Amino acid sequence: MTLDEIYLQLKRMGLCKSKYQFSERFLGMSKGYYSVLQVKQRQPSATALCRLDYALSVLARRLSLESGFASYNRMQLLRGLQEHVKLMITEQCKKTQPKSVHFLAV
Repeated sequence: MTLDEIYLQLKRMGLCKSKYQFSERFLGMSKGYYSVLQVKQRQPSATALCRLDYALSVLARRLSLESGFASYNRMQLLRGLQEHVKLMITEQCKKTQPKSVHFLAV
């Protein structure tokens, strides 16, 4: 799943109205951040992905307190999105990890 697909899913769920709102509310970045990523065809930073993970967890937690099948389904969708974001974080961290890491024995 891509960041674009996550954005569209949140938009379909009525949790996000615009790319600007997605950038600020979900990625914790400036309002133009997501648009710049799209134009330059870049991946989001690990920081932005961690903030997205946190935002999704907060929303899922709020929905878990509500009763009803619709709330449960929305919560499950958010948790599914969260799992995809965690995979994206792992991949992003692998890309930025140093080639070789040496540890000193103490």
